Amino acid sequence: MTPQEFVSRWRWVTLKERSASQSHFIDLCRLVDQPTPTEADPTGDFYTFECGAEKSAGLTGEGHGCADVWKKGHFAWEYKGPRANLDKAYQQLQPYRESLENPPLLVVSDLQTIQVHTNFTNSVKRVTNFALDDLLVSEKLDQLRRVWTDPFSFRAEETPENVTEQAAREFAGLAELLRSRGEDPDRAAHFLIRLLFASVRVLDPACGSSNFLYVSLKQLLDLEKEVINFGGEVGLAAFFPKVGPEQVHGIEINEYAHELATGTVWIYQGRGVVPLFPARRRPSVRLAVRVGRSRNA
Repeated sequence: MTPQEFVSRWRWVTLKERSASQSHFIDLCRLVDQPTPTEADPTGDFYTFECGAEKSAGLTGEGHGCADVWKKGHFAWEYKGPRANLDKAYQQLQPYRESLENPPLLVVSDLQTIQVHTNFTNSVKRVTNFALDDLLVSEKLDQLRRVWTDPFSFRAEETPENVTEQAAREFAGLAELLRSRGEDPDRAAHFLIRLLFASVRVLDPACGSSNFLYVSLKQLLDLEKEVINFGGEVGLAAFFPKVGPEQVHGIEINEYAHELATGTVWIYQGRGVVPLFPARRRPSVRLAVRVGRSRNA
């Protein structure tokens, strides 16, 4: 199957997940010149559709599930219907990864997009997206093919330790720069600590109408503004504001409260950030407030 044929066939498909997932995957196999699960493994021992799996010990909810496609030592793959929430699909797949022998890649797709999450130990997590039109580009198609042929090529070279060490070196350099410009050491240290905490994420496991998330976002925005202003005072290069609703996460079992929480945070984002930084792009409409129960609920 050519890339043009694949894109043309799947661009306007609106079938539900169960009706389309296996056909989509088989077409992908044809596209990247790889055998289908049935062709490669007629007994389903190492490469199969609907691979049964059990949740990791200690996790709540239904214990038995399955991956839509599984290839041992390569990937577990979860499908959703068109324009579905792929973050939710990824979260759905995660509890079963140990039962699926911890494949190096966790893949989710809504038929229009394929999202590849790395699942390596002692390695920085990496997410690679493939939109339909990306498959018309030979380099992107080759990269997708490596999901089947070379999953370890997706592994990031950086380890968490490398990232931490690099951050420490950069902070040390910035501290020395501030000292060389005559800044008070205590004030410089205060600035660096606040700069570090401007990148945190917040989770409220029972968020209700999101008052805690609202206050948390406000504090993060105020903190970022303080950091930007201080950096300007000491002659550092300006940086683009990055704090946003994607840094606050919540869990809520009530659908109405969930919608209210989502709306409240986005409304504050619009009122609090856009007037200060009009060049900032308008945020997307995905907010990490999930409907579900916390483990202690």
